[in-house]
Amino acid sequence: MTTDQTSTYEGWHNRETWAVNLWLTNEEWTYNETRYIARNRATVYQSEQDLAEYTENLVLEQLKGDEYPLASLALDLLQGALGAVDWREIVAGLREE
Repeated sequence: MTTDQTSTYEGWHNRETWAVNLWLTNEEWTYNETRYIARNRATVYQSEQDLAEYTENLVLEQLKGDEYPLASLALDLLQGALGAVDWREIVAGLREE
């Protein structure tokens, strides 16, 4: 199956980016945490890419919590999907709100 690289999903880069943004902004604590990072941590990180990588790592750490073993099919598939996320777009969206 091939995908059209020029298509978007609900106004976002792709479905993966839309879904991560939805989950990050749907709960008050994740919304406040990621919005704080996007707005206030910019001085700590040298570039927007660094800030995007920090946000990605924050999500990955949540996935690798006590509930998941160090290696599993589910975790491998989730990490694959997260690799398609446009993290810079998420950070930019959080800054705009």
